[in-house]
Amino acid sequence: MGSSTVNGFKNYNTLPPKQLLADMVDGLAISKPHAAYAFVPIALNGYNEGYQKVSYRHFANMVNGLAWWLTAQIGKSSSLQALTYVGPNDLRQNAMIIACSKAGYKRIKLLLVSPRSQCSALKSLLETVDCKAVLAADPSSAFARTFQQVGDLPTFQVPTLENLMVEEFPHYLVSKTFQESKHEALLVLHTSGTTATPKPITYTHEWAAAYMDALTFEPSPTVEASWEFKDDHLRGTRLLVMMPPFHAANIFCTSFLAVACETTIILPPANFPCTVEAFIGAIQSTQVDTAFIPPHLISHIALNPEYLDIVEKRLGTIISGGGKIVESHGDAVASKVHTITLYGATEVGSVPDYSPTRNLVNPMWAYIHPHEDARWEFRRQHGTDNTELHEAWITKGSDPAKEPPIFKVFPDQEEYCTRDLYVEHPELKGFWKWRGRLDDTICLSTGANLSPILMEDGLSRIPQLQAALMIGTGYRGSALLIEKRTPCETTDLKEQLVAEIWPYVEDLNQHYFEDHRITADRIIVIDVKKPMVRSLKGTIQRNATVALYKEELMSLFRDTA
Repeated sequence: MGSSTVNGFKNYNTLPPKQLLADMVDGLAISKPHAAYAFVPIALNGYNEGYQKVSYRHFANMVNGLAWWLTAQIGKSSSLQALTYVGPNDLRQNAMIIACSKAGYKRIKLLLVSPRSQCSALKSLLETVDCKAVLAADPSSAFARTFQQVGDLPTFQVPTLENLMVEEFPHYLVSKTFQESKHEALLVLHTSGTTATPKPITYTHEWAAAYMDALTFEPSPTVEASWEFKDDHLRGTRLLVMMPPFHAANIFCTSFLAVACETTIILPPANFPCTVEAFIGAIQSTQVDTAFIPPHLISHIALNPEYLDIVEKRLGTIISGGGKIVESHGDAVASKVHTITLYGATEVGSVPDYSPTRNLVNPMWAYIHPHEDARWEFRRQHGTDNTELHEAWITKGSDPAKEPPIFKVFPDQEEYCTRDLYVEHPELKGFWKWRGRLDDTICLSTGANLSPILMEDGLSRIPQLQAALMIGTGYRGSALLIEKRTPCETTDLKEQLVAEIWPYVEDLNQHYFEDHRITADRIIVIDVKKPMVRSLKGTIQRNATVALYKEELMSLFRDTA
């Protein structure tokens, strides 16, 4: 079916199912011009001035304004070139994705807000995608200057959000159809770099269409009546997104989910970091149906009775994903508000899945049950001490129209290993709990492999511990890094902490072969001056943390390193 136009716009309602994101936004601007795309705080640093409604007409106008601005500043590109955007957590980053596609550019979104970004990684990403220019909300900001220093790239100052909201711009017509441009790049994000050097991931228009199709899956007719489809808590709701602006989960929600499912996005103040205070302030200042928050905020809520009370009164559902949640903290939050976990990854997107209960209190909050059309398989992992762990794989299938989105990123693959490890629920078959990454496997110098997951997961239940890492790759045996929730500065306090947790370690050691077990003299208490290295979403960066304590580890294993 061909597309029709109305006053130069393509008619959203007569387009074929596979559409360009730009066409979808333009179509909504015609069919539902006053519907709310988003609500954003007026003040940059708080909620005291209330929220500004951004309709689909306003958002489409912003896209057009940025597309014309790009054409004027850089020229309309006949070939795909990479640009990078540097700015605060506001709607310009979403509008810029579509504006770049209209003007003929692919866009790379790097670690824009993380002061922990390594210059070497940033340089590698810029060179890999052949980035041509920096588009900066504020070229004088420290983040923009870092991009300039690393890549020596020309910088262009992006129009202000206020100007884009007030000025009326002519429509910028998309000249290509979906079929003509489906294999072209729409967006480039990058992996987190938690276990390796960050690598760019390119999303085509075809990937975006496949992902938005997956967001609109309906439950299978054969599914249990008591199960619910998790995406029902996202579609058409008022969704607060507390994920960092550079993060894939933020982009997936605020761009693809919002447009495909007409979900109204609520953002925190543009200059606020992703803190529990910003989250609590948001749900107290406006109506929020569902909140998507990173794992570390679950812990902050669980440990504060006042926050738990506010969440119980102000929220319908909390969704978390993107990292490990301390199970006891998840249980505490799930006892107050409906809580669910979504699996997501930069390469994969999010997986549509079910939860086995419709009750407010969800004891199964940590489990996923992927939709059958997501084509997930769980395969037993061998070669470590524990054989209960299963690797999650995604299979391509024989119908190109139903291929999972990951095969639009890696079209030559027939199956894809997520490298994520799960354990199955002991009673409810088909429900799986995330335990860790295949990358976390410890490879001892003896050639033996062991998984740190059971040790780390078990220690995460100890209230006084903030985190624990079992390590040992390259050494003859294993060791343990532990971080106390409150400062532990003196030698006496550190020895006391080791004594307190030792019974738990001894119990968990039973899951491992004798020569793989932790001994009391191989436990290192983290120095308050050298905390574990974390990403902005709170995930511990294992390799960077281990490197930080290389000297201490060498001392433990002097005779075996």
